[in-house]
Amino acid sequence: MICLGIESTCDETSIAVITDRFEILSNVIYSQADLHSRFGGVFPELAAREHLEKITPCYLEALQKANVRPEEIDLIAVAYGPGLIGSIQIGLTFAKTLALSLNIPFVAVNHIHAHLVAPFLENKGAMDLFGAIGIVISGGHTQINWMETPLDVETIGSTIDDAMGECFDKCAKICDLPYPGGPHVEKLASKGDLSKVFLKSCRVKEAPLSFSFSGLKTQVLYAKKNPLYQIEDICASFQHVVFKDLYQKALLAVEKFQAKAVFFGGGVASSRSLRAYFKDFPCPVFFPSKELALDNGAMIATLGLLQYKKLGPSPLDIEPKTRIPFPHLTEKRDSLELKQVTTTAV
Repeated sequence: MICLGIESTCDETSIAVITDRFEILSNVIYSQADLHSRFGGVFPELAAREHLEKITPCYLEALQKANVRPEEIDLIAVAYGPGLIGSIQIGLTFAKTLALSLNIPFVAVNHIHAHLVAPFLENKGAMDLFGAIGIVISGGHTQINWMETPLDVETIGSTIDDAMGECFDKCAKICDLPYPGGPHVEKLASKGDLSKVFLKSCRVKEAPLSFSFSGLKTQVLYAKKNPLYQIEDICASFQHVVFKDLYQKALLAVEKFQAKAVFFGGGVASSRSLRAYFKDFPCPVFFPSKELALDNGAMIATLGLLQYKKLGPSPLDIEPKTRIPFPHLTEKRDSLELKQVTTTAV
């Protein structure tokens, strides 16, 4: 079975072709990062227009690289959210039109969920390690999820303000670094001394698996104003606080849920520094490659195949959604229930 995956939820237009053995035949990604860099973030209207312009060329290139004809495609998978409504609409409409014209099934999938299955494409044995913890860290989302199976997922912790990638971008802007901020912060952090600038992580009272980054961002702002501090040292301390906090929450989740593995997804998961923090983690940890950590069609196609085999096709009248919460699955969540926010720096 051959599946075409379509991703357009934010600022990457991507179309991929994979088989039901999860072999990637092509994975074409057009990034808009340079286009949005002058705004310091994604400009939604511009993003939608770029998707409209690039989606057909991406489709044709994906078919060419995969050496597949349109009539050989068996399934269309597309992300219908979460994300920017205008951007999602471009990919969703393209997918519906393609499915109708080729007379083949259509599956709409959760973009965040797709990030969690991205590591399967490079680690085939990972599918046997469930229940697991799935962590999504990107510019728009930060979540810790309990995964009973690849399809049965429930959020057990999330950010109450900024996403992790968004916090990197904002701190980079404070430090006069370009967008997107993560790679630039990481580069300077490698040259800095984290012990020279003291920054604190924030805890969410009564929600030990949740995140808060707004206070850390404010600390970076004040540190930048201190003439005694070097930018490299600020970046080193900031990155350490963020990744150490993530490590501790991941460890807590694994211990509480007795998880067999941890799966990472999202753009921040491509950080080499982050991977170093998890080098000696007490259970197997799976990171996607840089290409699969970004928003991409291959992860959409992977989830589409899994979802189609269990649940069948999606209705063609499905609409874009800016938010898609995971359903409540297990009583294990009760002891770690996400509650209304009070934060404290520690």
